[in-house]
Amino acid sequence: MTITIPDAIAKDAGLDEKSAALEFALTLYSQQRISGSQVRRITGLGYFDFLEVVKQRGLPSCYVSDEEVLRDIATLKELKVL
Repeated sequence: MTITIPDAIAKDAGLDEKSAALEFALTLYSQQRISGSQVRRITGLGYFDFLEVVKQRGLPSCYVSDEEVLRDIATLKELKVL
């Protein structure tokens, strides 16, 4: 898929191709619609660069569902860690 942003709009928004891709990818990531690895694929960021960007934006480095947290708590209780 190719997305075209008119040059005037991109200029007004202070975007070049790379920063537009980053904004697009991070928006989808923050909505939990794509994964961190998909952000890296879209933007060409390395793993540690991705972690730095999400940290700067106040985003989590990964998303965990409520079900995953509950399973982890149950496992920790079974192991008598909690």
